[in-house]
Amino acid sequence: MSRDHDWGLRLQIFVPKSEKTGVLTVLRDHLPCEFAGLPTRLAFTGQEEHTLAVDVLSVDEFVSTKLGFDPRVGAKPLDWLSLTGQVALEMTAGAVFEDSADELSSLRQALAWYPDDVWRYVVACDWQRIDQELPLMGRAADRGDELGSRIIAARLVDITMHLAFVLCRRWAPYSKWRGTMFRSLALPTDLGYALQDVLGLLNSISDPAVRALPARLGSIEQRTDNVDLLVHAHLRRAAVLGDASPTACG
Repeated sequence: MSRDHDWGLRLQIFVPKSEKTGVLTVLRDHLPCEFAGLPTRLAFTGQEEHTLAVDVLSVDEFVSTKLGFDPRVGAKPLDWLSLTGQVALEMTAGAVFEDSADELSSLRQALAWYPDDVWRYVVACDWQRIDQELPLMGRAADRGDELGSRIIAARLVDITMHLAFVLCRRWAPYSKWRGTMFRSLALPTDLGYALQDVLGLLNSISDPAVRALPARLGSIEQRTDNVDLLVHAHLRRAAVLGDASPTACG
C-alpha cells in the first residue's frame, strides 16, 4: 500500500565527514538507475525531481539530525524524554550490512532502551495518565453520554497499549504499526503480581536527576501525538527541555 510514495531502494551509508562529498559523487556518477527492477532515484513527497535514494552521512550527523543528543555520551534524563519509540526504531531496527568501525553498533546498543530510572519514571507517568481518566469513562456513560464514554475508553486503550510496550521494554512504533507489534509482546498473565512488581520498581528510583523531573509529565510521546512536533528532534527537545527552566521547575 505504501508503494504510492517514496518507494524504491533506500540505503544509508555512514562515512567520515571528510569523505562524504567524494562518495556522493561516485554514487551519482556510477549507481544504476535501477537494481532488480526497483528505482534507486526517487521523487520524494513534495518534490518533482528524482534524487538519489542513498543517504551519505556520518554517524554523528545521523545522531544530531534524528535525536539532537548523543545517547552514547552523557545523555541526561530530559534528553531521553525527548525521544519517541518511533525514532528509536528508525535508528535501531533496520538491517546493518557492514560496520567495521563499530560506530553504528555502539549507537544502536546505546539506544536499546531507557536507563532504568528513566524507564521507571515513564512507567509511572502512564499509570498516572490512566488514573486521571479511568473514572471518567463510567461517569460519562452514567450521564447517557455514550459517545463521550467511548472516546475516553479509546484514549485509555491507547495509553494502556503504550504502557504494555514500556513494561516489556520495547519501543512503541507510531500508530500505523502499533497494533501489529503489540501482538508480539510477551505480556504478564498475572496482572496483580505484575502491578505489585511495577510499584516496587517505581519506589526504587534513585537517580536525583530523575526524582527532580516535573511530576508525571512523562516523555514527549506521552504528552502529545502532534506529528509535526514528534518528527522533528529540535521541536521535541524544545518542548521537553523547557521543563528544565527555573520558571517550569519553580
